[in-house]
Amino acid sequence: ASDGLPETDRAIDYALAKHAGQPRKTSVFTDDFIPYIVHPFIVACHAHAMGIKDDVVLATALLHDVCEDCKIAPEDLPFSEPVKRSVALLTKTEKNHTDEYMRHYYGAIANDPVAALVKIIDRCNNVSSMIMGFSKDKVIEYINETETYVYPLIETVKKQYRQYYDQVFLLNYQIMSVIESLKGALLKW
Repeated sequence: ASDGLPETDRAIDYALAKHAGQPRKTSVFTDDFIPYIVHPFIVACHAHAMGIKDDVVLATALLHDVCEDCKIAPEDLPFSEPVKRSVALLTKTEKNHTDEYMRHYYGAIANDPVAALVKIIDRCNNVSSMIMGFSKDKVIEYINETETYVYPLIETVKKQYRQYYDQVFLLNYQIMSVIESLKGALLKW
């Protein structure tokens, strides 16, 4: 590819094809159809806008929900082993998310700098838009998951993957700001 991001270029086409027709959760304020692909594109664009030009990170961002949402095994992805590995780590394989499962899930992500960074960017996008499509109970569940698992993941990335320190510092600020605003709103409902 002319921009030096061949996996990202392929991931754009692959994610577009696999997520075709899937809707993103919307709100009571609109009946517009929002294509699901908007979410992985935003995650990848967010990474790129923060100065991350790494092909594996951007391809993983674009593909992070493909396996889980489109019933594709990570090993069947037509991408490099590093991309497949990071996407596999981001793919939840069980419906019942017990505390033991979630500790294992986030623990494995913490051992891969690409998966960890993409998970944090994904969470930033999701908390920023979740109020539009989640029930009150789902918002509370998401806040609890963020505080229990994502905040420690952020601290791990800041300490172990210093190349992403500045980006994760900003992401942490955004996530915490949204979470605290949502908690305040929930107390008033």
